[in-house]
Amino acid sequence: GAVGNMSLDLVLLAATVINSRASSSTLITDLMPEFITARVLIACVLQLIVHAIPLFLPSQQSLPWQTGYGRSCIAFNWSFNADMVAPVVIVAHNRPAYLQRTLHFLLPIWQADQHGFPLFISIDGASVTARFVARINSVAQKHIIGLLNHDDGRTCAAETDSRQCGYQRIAQHYGWLLHVFFVCNSAPRLIFLEEDLEVSPDFFAYFRRMSNILENDPELWCISAWNDNGQSPFVVDSSAAYRTDFMPGLGWMLARRTAVELLTSWPRTHWDAW
Repeated sequence: GAVGNMSLDLVLLAATVINSRASSSTLITDLMPEFITARVLIACVLQLIVHAIPLFLPSQQSLPWQTGYGRSCIAFNWSFNADMVAPVVIVAHNRPAYLQRTLHFLLPIWQADQHGFPLFISIDGASVTARFVARINSVAQKHIIGLLNHDDGRTCAAETDSRQCGYQRIAQHYGWLLHVFFVCNSAPRLIFLEEDLEVSPDFFAYFRRMSNILENDPELWCISAWNDNGQSPFVVDSSAAYRTDFMPGLGWMLARRTAVELLTSWPRTHWDAW
Protein backbone atom coordinates (compact mmCIF):
# COMPACT_ATOMS: atom_id res chain seq x y z
CA GLY A 1 0.00 0.00 0.00
CA ALA A 2 1.03 3.61 0.47
CA VAL A 3 3.15 2.62 3.46
CA GLY A 4 4.83 -0.11 1.46
CA ASN A 5 5.61 2.25 -1.41
CA MET A 6 7.10 4.84 0.92
CA SER A 7 9.24 2.25 2.69
CA LEU A 8 10.44 0.89 -0.64
CA ASP A 9 11.46 4.39 -1.75
CA LEU A 10 13.48 4.81 1.44
CA VAL A 11 15.15 1.44 0.96
CA LEU A 12 16.12 2.41 -2.57
CA LEU A 13 17.49 5.72 -1.29
CA ALA A 14 19.56 3.95 1.33
CA ALA A 15 20.80 1.46 -1.24
CA THR A 16 21.75 4.33 -3.54
CA VAL A 17 23.81 5.98 -0.82
CA ILE A 18 25.50 2.70 0.12
CA ASN A 19 26.29 1.93 -3.50
CA SER A 20 27.64 5.43 -3.99
CA ARG A 21 30.11 4.90 -1.16
CA ALA A 22 31.30 1.69 -2.76
CA SER A 23 32.09 3.37 -6.07
CA SER A 24 34.62 6.18 -6.28
CA SER A 25 33.18 7.26 -9.63
CA THR A 26 29.75 8.05 -8.18
CA LEU A 27 28.87 11.73 -7.99
CA ILE A 28 27.34 11.41 -4.53
CA THR A 29 30.55 9.93 -3.11
CA ASP A 30 32.69 12.57 -4.71
CA LEU A 31 30.60 15.48 -3.40
CA MET A 32 29.22 14.18 -0.09
CA PRO A 33 31.42 14.18 3.03
CA GLU A 34 31.53 11.08 5.18
CA PHE A 35 29.50 12.53 8.03
CA ILE A 36 26.67 13.63 5.71
CA THR A 37 26.49 10.14 4.20
CA ALA A 38 26.21 8.64 7.67
CA ARG A 39 23.45 11.09 8.63
CA VAL A 40 21.49 10.18 5.51
CA LEU A 41 21.76 6.48 6.35
CA ILE A 42 20.63 7.08 9.93
CA ALA A 43 17.67 9.15 8.72
CA CYS A 44 16.69 6.41 6.28
CA VAL A 45 16.78 3.76 9.00
CA LEU A 46 14.65 5.89 11.33
CA GLN A 47 12.13 6.54 8.58
CA LEU A 48 11.98 2.83 7.80
CA ILE A 49 11.22 2.07 11.45
CA VAL A 50 8.49 4.73 11.63
CA HIS A 51 6.77 3.56 8.47
CA ALA A 52 7.16 -0.13 9.29
CA ILE A 53 5.32 0.16 12.62
CA PRO A 54 1.83 0.26 11.04
CA LEU A 55 2.62 -2.97 9.21
CA PHE A 56 2.70 -4.80 12.56
CA LEU A 57 -0.41 -3.17 13.99
CA PRO A 58 -3.93 -4.48 13.45
CA SER A 59 -5.51 -2.70 10.50
CA GLN A 60 -9.06 -2.25 9.33
CA GLN A 61 -10.30 -4.84 6.92
CA SER A 62 -10.42 -3.68 3.31
CA LEU A 63 -13.86 -3.02 1.93
CA PRO A 64 -14.83 -5.83 -0.42
CA TRP A 65 -15.06 -5.23 -4.14
CA GLN A 66 -18.45 -6.33 -5.46
CA THR A 67 -18.04 -7.64 -8.99
CA GLY A 68 -20.53 -8.14 -11.80
CA TYR A 69 -21.33 -7.49 -15.45
CA GLY A 70 -24.13 -7.68 -17.99
CA ARG A 71 -27.39 -8.02 -16.09
CA SER A 72 -25.97 -9.48 -12.90
CA CYS A 73 -27.26 -8.02 -9.64
CA ILE A 74 -25.53 -6.71 -6.53
CA ALA A 75 -27.53 -6.09 -3.37
CA PHE A 76 -26.45 -3.06 -1.34
CA ASN A 77 -26.68 -2.57 2.40
CA TRP A 78 -28.21 0.83 1.73
CA SER A 79 -31.94 1.18 1.97
CA PHE A 80 -33.05 3.33 -0.95
CA ASN A 81 -36.16 5.39 -0.30
CA ALA A 82 -38.03 8.38 -1.67
CA ASP A 83 -36.33 10.75 0.80
CA MET A 84 -32.92 10.03 -0.69
CA VAL A 85 -31.85 12.43 -3.44
CA ALA A 86 -29.60 10.06 -5.41
CA PRO A 87 -26.66 7.74 -4.97
CA VAL A 88 -23.52 9.01 -6.70
CA VAL A 89 -21.33 6.59 -8.66
CA ILE A 90 -17.89 7.63 -9.88
CA VAL A 91 -17.14 5.71 -13.07
CA ALA A 92 -13.44 4.90 -13.49
CA HIS A 93 -11.03 2.61 -15.32
CA ASN A 94 -7.25 2.95 -15.13
CA ARG A 95 -6.45 6.46 -13.89
CA PRO A 96 -6.05 6.25 -10.09
CA ALA A 97 -4.36 9.65 -9.84
CA TYR A 98 -7.34 11.29 -11.56
CA LEU A 99 -9.74 9.51 -9.23
CA GLN A 100 -7.77 10.68 -6.22
CA ARG A 101 -8.05 14.27 -7.43
CA THR A 102 -11.79 13.95 -7.98
CA LEU A 103 -12.24 12.59 -4.45
CA HIS A 104 -10.10 15.44 -3.11
CA PHE A 105 -12.64 17.96 -4.41
CA LEU A 106 -15.75 15.85 -3.87
CA LEU A 107 -15.44 14.50 -0.34
CA PRO A 108 -15.32 17.78 1.64
CA ILE A 109 -18.55 18.86 -0.08
CA TRP A 110 -20.14 15.42 0.16
CA GLN A 111 -19.60 15.10 3.92
CA ALA A 112 -22.05 17.95 4.55
CA ASP A 113 -24.86 16.10 2.74
CA GLN A 114 -23.76 12.47 2.61
CA HIS A 115 -27.06 10.99 3.81
CA GLY A 116 -28.82 12.22 0.71
CA PHE A 117 -26.09 11.01 -1.63
CA PRO A 118 -24.63 7.54 -0.90
CA LEU A 119 -21.26 7.40 -2.64
CA PHE A 120 -19.93 4.56 -4.81
CA ILE A 121 -16.89 3.98 -7.00
CA SER A 122 -17.16 1.60 -9.94
CA ILE A 123 -14.01 0.50 -11.78
CA ASP A 124 -14.00 -1.30 -15.11
CA GLY A 125 -11.74 -4.34 -15.41
CA ALA A 126 -10.41 -6.68 -12.74
CA SER A 127 -6.80 -6.20 -13.79
CA VAL A 128 -6.73 -2.54 -12.73
CA THR A 129 -8.50 -2.73 -9.36
CA ALA A 130 -5.27 -3.49 -7.49
CA ARG A 131 -3.85 -0.14 -8.61
CA PHE A 132 -6.74 1.63 -6.89
CA VAL A 133 -6.83 -0.30 -3.63
CA ALA A 134 -3.89 1.43 -1.92
CA ARG A 135 -5.10 4.84 -3.03
CA ILE A 136 -8.79 4.69 -2.18
CA ASN A 137 -9.31 1.89 0.34
CA SER A 138 -8.46 4.09 3.33
CA VAL A 139 -10.84 6.73 1.95
CA ALA A 140 -13.51 4.07 1.46
CA GLN A 141 -13.17 2.88 5.04
CA LYS A 142 -13.51 6.41 6.38
CA HIS A 143 -16.34 7.56 4.17
CA ILE A 144 -18.23 4.25 3.69
CA ILE A 145 -17.98 4.13 -0.07
CA GLY A 146 -19.31 1.13 -1.96
CA LEU A 147 -16.64 -0.34 -4.24
CA LEU A 148 -17.89 -1.93 -7.47
CA ASN A 149 -15.96 -3.74 -10.18
CA HIS A 150 -17.38 -4.25 -13.67
CA ASP A 151 -15.65 -7.26 -15.18
CA ASP A 152 -16.65 -9.95 -17.65
CA GLY A 153 -13.23 -11.57 -17.96
CA ARG A 154 -12.39 -9.94 -21.29
CA THR A 155 -9.66 -7.44 -22.10
CA CYS A 156 -9.58 -5.04 -25.00
CA ALA A 157 -6.06 -6.17 -25.87
CA ALA A 158 -7.53 -9.46 -27.02
CA GLU A 159 -9.92 -7.74 -29.42
CA THR A 160 -9.23 -7.05 -33.09
CA ASP A 161 -9.96 -3.33 -32.71
CA SER A 162 -8.97 -2.28 -29.21
CA ARG A 163 -10.38 1.24 -29.65
CA GLN A 164 -13.83 -0.07 -30.51
CA CYS A 165 -13.54 -2.54 -27.66
CA GLY A 166 -12.95 0.40 -25.31
CA TYR A 167 -16.13 2.11 -26.46
CA GLN A 168 -18.02 -1.16 -26.00
CA ARG A 169 -16.73 -1.68 -22.48
CA ILE A 170 -17.70 1.86 -21.48
CA ALA A 171 -21.23 1.31 -22.76
CA GLN A 172 -21.43 -2.05 -21.00
CA HIS A 173 -20.13 -0.49 -17.77
CA TYR A 174 -22.79 2.23 -17.77
CA GLY A 175 -25.51 -0.23 -18.74
CA TRP A 176 -24.54 -2.55 -15.89
CA LEU A 177 -24.63 0.30 -13.38
CA LEU A 178 -28.08 1.34 -14.55
CA HIS A 179 -29.24 -2.25 -14.05
CA VAL A 180 -27.62 -2.61 -10.61
CA PHE A 181 -28.92 0.63 -9.14
CA PHE A 182 -32.36 0.87 -10.74
CA VAL A 183 -33.45 -2.71 -11.41
CA CYS A 184 -31.67 -4.59 -8.63
CA ASN A 185 -31.88 -1.94 -5.90
CA SER A 186 -34.75 0.33 -6.99
CA ALA A 187 -32.82 3.57 -6.57
CA PRO A 188 -35.07 6.59 -7.19
CA ARG A 189 -32.38 8.47 -9.10
CA LEU A 190 -28.68 8.10 -9.89
CA ILE A 191 -25.85 10.59 -10.43
CA PHE A 192 -22.98 9.60 -12.72
CA LEU A 193 -19.64 11.31 -12.20
CA GLU A 194 -16.56 10.55 -14.29
CA GLU A 195 -13.24 10.17 -12.52
CA ASP A 196 -11.51 13.19 -14.08
CA LEU A 197 -13.86 15.95 -12.90
CA GLU A 198 -13.58 18.66 -10.26
CA VAL A 199 -16.94 19.51 -8.70
CA SER A 200 -18.02 22.96 -7.55
CA PRO A 201 -19.07 23.70 -3.95
CA ASP A 202 -22.76 23.79 -4.92
CA PHE A 203 -22.67 20.40 -6.70
CA PHE A 204 -24.94 18.56 -4.25
CA ALA A 205 -27.14 21.56 -3.50
CA TYR A 206 -27.75 21.87 -7.24
CA PHE A 207 -28.81 18.25 -7.64
CA ARG A 208 -30.94 18.33 -4.51
CA ARG A 209 -32.85 21.33 -5.87
CA MET A 210 -33.09 19.95 -9.42
CA SER A 211 -34.23 16.47 -8.36
CA ASN A 212 -37.78 17.72 -7.79
CA ILE A 213 -37.87 19.24 -11.25
CA LEU A 214 -36.61 16.00 -12.76
CA GLU A 215 -39.34 14.00 -11.03
CA ASN A 216 -42.18 16.38 -11.87
CA ASP A 217 -41.34 17.24 -15.47
CA PRO A 218 -41.92 14.28 -17.84
CA GLU A 219 -40.16 16.12 -20.66
CA LEU A 220 -36.82 15.98 -18.84
CA TRP A 221 -34.78 12.82 -19.06
CA CYS A 222 -31.68 14.00 -17.19
CA ILE A 223 -30.14 16.87 -15.21
CA SER A 224 -26.51 17.76 -15.87
CA ALA A 225 -24.07 19.89 -13.89
CA TRP A 226 -21.88 20.36 -16.97
CA ASN A 227 -22.15 23.16 -19.52
CA ASP A 228 -19.64 23.41 -22.36
CA ASN A 229 -20.21 27.18 -22.39
CA GLY A 230 -20.23 27.56 -18.63
CA GLN A 231 -17.02 29.59 -18.34
CA SER A 232 -17.37 32.97 -16.63
CA PRO A 233 -16.87 35.10 -19.80
CA PHE A 234 -19.97 33.51 -21.35
CA VAL A 235 -22.33 33.37 -18.34
CA VAL A 236 -24.83 36.19 -17.93
CA ASP A 237 -26.82 34.65 -15.07
CA SER A 238 -24.91 32.16 -12.93
CA SER A 239 -28.14 31.01 -11.23
CA ALA A 240 -29.97 30.10 -14.45
CA ALA A 241 -30.58 26.54 -15.64
CA TYR A 242 -31.03 25.89 -19.35
CA ARG A 243 -32.92 23.26 -21.29
CA THR A 244 -31.03 21.66 -24.14
CA ASP A 245 -31.50 18.82 -26.60
CA PHE A 246 -27.79 18.00 -26.34
CA MET A 247 -26.64 15.38 -23.84
CA PRO A 248 -23.95 17.09 -21.72
CA GLY A 249 -22.93 13.94 -19.83
CA LEU A 250 -20.00 13.96 -17.38
CA GLY A 251 -21.81 14.85 -14.09
CA TRP A 252 -25.50 14.06 -14.60
CA MET A 253 -28.56 12.58 -12.92
CA LEU A 254 -31.46 10.58 -14.27
CA ALA A 255 -34.62 9.12 -12.74
CA ARG A 256 -35.57 5.48 -12.45
CA ARG A 257 -38.44 5.70 -14.94
CA THR A 258 -36.06 6.90 -17.67
CA ALA A 259 -33.35 4.36 -16.86
CA VAL A 260 -35.76 1.43 -17.07
CA GLU A 261 -36.92 2.65 -20.46
CA LEU A 262 -33.36 3.11 -21.74
CA LEU A 263 -32.29 -0.35 -20.62
CA THR A 264 -34.81 -2.00 -22.95
CA SER A 265 -32.65 -0.96 -25.92
CA TRP A 266 -29.29 -0.05 -24.38
CA PRO A 267 -26.63 0.24 -27.12
CA ARG A 268 -23.66 -2.06 -27.45
CA THR A 269 -21.25 0.83 -27.94
CA HIS A 270 -21.01 4.65 -28.03
CA TRP A 271 -23.77 5.06 -25.45
CA ASP A 272 -23.27 8.83 -25.14
CA ALA A 273 -23.85 9.41 -28.87
CA TRP A 274 -26.83 7.07 -28.99
